[in-house]
This record gives sequence, C-alpha cells and structure tokens, in this order.
Amino acid sequence: MAVDPGHDNDAEEDPVMRAFRLAPLDDEPETEEERAAMADGANGPWIPHEEVVAMLHARRPR
Repeated sequence: MAVDPGHDNDAEEDPVMRAFRLAPLDDEPETEEERAAMADGANGPWIPHEEVVAMLHARRPR
C-alpha cells in the first residue's frame, strides 16, 4: 500500500474505501446493451451541478 502524506496511514481505514480498494476489477466484456446505455447517457439531457445542489437543498427538511 502506498503512503499518502496527506493521510494518517496509522488510522483505521474507512470500511467503504477498503471495500472499493479490495473489490475485484470488472473484467467482463461490455455488452451491446451497456454500450447503448452509455451512449444514451452521454447524449444528455444534462442538469448542471449547481441546479442539482439547489434542488437537493430545497428538498431538505428544515
């Protein structure tokens, strides 16, 4: 494991980050359905980040 100077390497590792780090690579070939879904998503529609943040803040209970 590499040493990260901005991280306390002696601290307990976040279990989610550990799961991501140890997860096996997805080495299955991409299906035609997956390629179509990626192309569809790449073509939009897009919502700017600022709008999403504003929508989430508006839905937050007070």
